[in-house]
Amino acid sequence: MSAAASGGRSASLKEVLPRAAAIHAYIISGVSFQLVPLLIDAIKESLHLTTIQVGAIPSSQLVGLTAANLIGAALIRRTSWRLLTLAGWILWIAGNLSSTLATAAGALLTLRFVAGVGTGMLSAVSMAALARLAAPERSFAAAAVIQALVAAACTLATPLLLRTDSWMAVYVLLALLGVPGLFLFGSLASLGSSSGTSGAAAEARGPFTALMFLGPLGVLLTYVAMSMVWTYYGEIGKSGGLSTQAIANALSAGAVAVVGVSLLVTAVGRRVPRPAALSASLIFTCSAVLIAFSATKPWTFALSVIVWTCGTGVFTPYAFAATAE
Repeated sequence: MSAAASGGRSASLKEVLPRAAAIHAYIISGVSFQLVPLLIDAIKESLHLTTIQVGAIPSSQLVGLTAANLIGAALIRRTSWRLLTLAGWILWIAGNLSSTLATAAGALLTLRFVAGVGTGMLSAVSMAALARLAAPERSFAAAAVIQALVAAACTLATPLLLRTDSWMAVYVLLALLGVPGLFLFGSLASLGSSSGTSGAAAEARGPFTALMFLGPLGVLLTYVAMSMVWTYYGEIGKSGGLSTQAIANALSAGAVAVVGVSLLVTAVGRRVPRPAALSASLIFTCSAVLIAFSATKPWTFALSVIVWTCGTGVFTPYAFAATAE
């Protein structure tokens, strides 16, 4: 092999690995919350929890994610990406593995918060990394496609794991998904030093302003609201008399719908104005809730999930791209 060919492959690898690391860190939180509706009933029965306690567990993870994301957004201009990314993966893996040992609501709530903090750190770094690529809407949409495919695979695997009478196995699966991050965090961190992080560049961007805080806060609060509904999708399906397998099939169909929507966003990019795209996402998600509460058959429930995921699939790339700028 010639030196030129070897150097070309090395350069190509240096470009691919950071992108792969950024996408890998980005998809984790979405995969985690995709499985929540399937886990609620099993956790509720295993730990003898009330409905309020069950709802508090994913909410705790969301609080950790939101807080860590906002703190990370403030620190990312001054702190080593390598440190933030490594800490995020360690907390994510440790939080999920430790969750398998929880025997009470308080312990599980705390451990989901730890996992959420790890997710928030990873989210802050991965969002900043993807925003640096050309056409950020397309970058986020491409990441959403991969996220949806991984989420669909995990959704199909979850009922099989639950048949072993062990919801803990799902948390082990989530921890294993994070293991590659321990080997890729250096590649992701390299994007932090490649451009825009020098003192001169930071000075050119200007000082930290209130908008830099309110932008991510607005996006994350919207995600909290959407995740609260998504958390109880499994309960809605159960109240309609649907089986766990029917609910899993509907969630998988939603994941496939996200792939289609994300590919569409990848194609159109900024040709659709952001206000129009975000308004459409609001209409989709509100319509989905109305359909879900009237769903009594598998196909109507699946329709509500598909409409819901189409809304979130449009929201994510446009909202995150606007916030990143």
